[in-house]
Amino acid sequence: MPERSLDWLRQAEKDLEKAKLDLEWGQSMNGVKVRFLNRKEILPRLLVLAQGLLASRANVMEVSLFGSLA
Repeated sequence: MPERSLDWLRQAEKDLEKAKLDLEWGQSMNGVKVRFLNRKEILPRLLVLAQGLLASRANVMEVSLFGSLA
């Protein structure tokens, strides 16, 4: 079987370059728009919602944030 690692590497570099260009234009490879959350805007709003939930529901003991926003 012939050595194909250089072919795969070249293709990966082309794919990476295309992905970078697509992000610059605000699109992913399949044409879906890329959007980013404004963390500074979202976190205070989430805090207000979590406090409201805790205050209004006696059965809710804790609200946790996890993942990329935590």
